Amino acid sequence: MILLFSCGQAIKQESKLTEPFQPEEILVIDHQLNAFPWIGNPYKHSQFVADSILVKEGPQSAATSFSFIGEHAKVLSTWDELFPENLDTLIKEDQKSVDTKAPVPAIPYILSRADTHEIVILNEAHHIAEHRVFARRLLQGLYDLGYRHLGMEAYYSNPRQDSLLDVRGHPELKNGIYTVEPQFGNMIREAHALGFKLFGYEEPGTGSQIARETGQAQNIKKYMDANSEGKVFIYCGYSHGTEGDLDNDWEKAMAQRLKDMTNVDPLTINQTTYREASTPDKENKFYKYLDPKFSTVYTDQSGNDTKAGHSWGRYKTGSFDVTVFHPRTNYSKGRPTWLVDDEYELISFDLSSSEIAYPAMVLAYRATDELSDAVPIDVQEAEDGEVHLVLPSGKMKIIVTGSDGISKVFDYGEEK
Repeated sequence: MILLFSCGQAIKQESKLTEPFQPEEILVIDHQLNAFPWIGNPYKHSQFVADSILVKEGPQSAATSFSFIGEHAKVLSTWDELFPENLDTLIKEDQKSVDTKAPVPAIPYILSRADTHEIVILNEAHHIAEHRVFARRLLQGLYDLGYRHLGMEAYYSNPRQDSLLDVRGHPELKNGIYTVEPQFGNMIREAHALGFKLFGYEEPGTGSQIARETGQAQNIKKYMDANSEGKVFIYCGYSHGTEGDLDNDWEKAMAQRLKDMTNVDPLTINQTTYREASTPDKENKFYKYLDPKFSTVYTDQSGNDTKAGHSWGRYKTGSFDVTVFHPRTNYSKGRPTWLVDDEYELISFDLSSSEIAYPAMVLAYRATDELSDAVPIDVQEAEDGEVHLVLPSGKMKIIVTGSDGISKVFDYGEEK
């Protein structure tokens, strides 16, 4: 029998035990490519990201690489190297306007709005895993409202790939870039388990931003024409979800072009403009002033979204229907607490009894996953034998790869 512990309490049996579980090795694998059997291992040690990727490719690529291994604090600090300090403060007129708004929980508000729409479009910042967690938490409510299709910019438009994704139910490392991040993978897994049909809509090989935005919208419309039953949830990056005309070489983003092509008004949701930074002096002045304590939408007296992102951010009035403000991250045992909910628990492991060369990379998979190509449930870089993973219930395999290239496999959990 395997015993594991969540937040200091046993989650299986013998509840008087309070120490992290010491798992037993079941397999030792000697791989060549940084202990991973696939080409292009995306889960790089943080020192390599700092010494190589940051230097050669810059903060954006490095922040994305840190997100793949769950290093959220390093994601924020690395990304912030791109931006100067923001020392602006609110003038009295702005404070007065903000003070009249009511903070309401974002998910119930979004679902109440989604009920009267046929298309919901939610954006993300590609380096922020929390945005995928938020999207995953919307899925059940959207499914209950009749949403049956999840379209993702992170995959190219490829019906054969869509079919394979539907069969497997989990993303593969070779088919995407941002989807190798574990929380993106968990969102896809959850959508598949609920019954969503999954499809990619990115337009490959475009020569201009107009061509890309147009191609994305055409790919979504083509899919919708062939799959007319059920509503559609679109998950995109940044400005692709904007409505209206844009003052740049895009002219119109995917969301507006899709609206024009289908004559269907989507519910567009922005969670990228007002977010935490590594330090408050890098944050938007409205975000600092509002200081949200939960994922929040700010409404006026009638309950409508105040469109804060339209008038306070880089987007023009009317470009998004809803703007979400996520709170600053709190940490427990080094992991963001927004990872933990009714489905995912913080599990502590003690690997000190196993011979492992540190630092080590720890990856958790469903026991049924193809370990050679599946995106893991969670990833953590371990400096010693103390490991904290955020996992759902069920039988798992934990792969611990030491700096010597030796991987050791451990069993965890029980069949549901």
